[in-house]
Amino acid sequence: MTDFQNKHLREEWEKRQRAILAASSKRLAEDEAARQQLDAELALFRAKNAEVQGKLDQQIDASASRFADLQVELKFDCERVDRSLAAAGGNGSAQTGEGNQCLDARANLAACLRQAEDVRKCDGFVEVMEACIKKQVLSQ
Repeated sequence: MTDFQNKHLREEWEKRQRAILAASSKRLAEDEAARQQLDAELALFRAKNAEVQGKLDQQIDASASRFADLQVELKFDCERVDRSLAAAGGNGSAQTGEGNQCLDARANLAACLRQAEDVRKCDGFVEVMEACIKKQVLSQ
């Protein structure tokens, strides 16, 4: 009788071990499938992110280029207005007197800084002010 019970217990134990191993294998297979799915989704996300980042980089480059073009255009227009004022009998905006050099640039910068929530919006005025000051320092 004990041999029968031992044999029966051993068969049940082996059956239980096979069930545990089968469940473990199934769980590992499901985990691997989920990992592969997540890897695929991550690859898609990275590709989409690279595309969006490329578009943003192009927009930044285009904006920087446009800003540089407008800055050159503005500088040219200011110089043209300065020359026309000097030709009309005025002294020009940058040379209105000993203590008033770059007064317009300084006033524009101050007005921008007072109104702007983000000081980076005033970068153009800062550059004009720096150029004016540099011009004045080098001329003296």
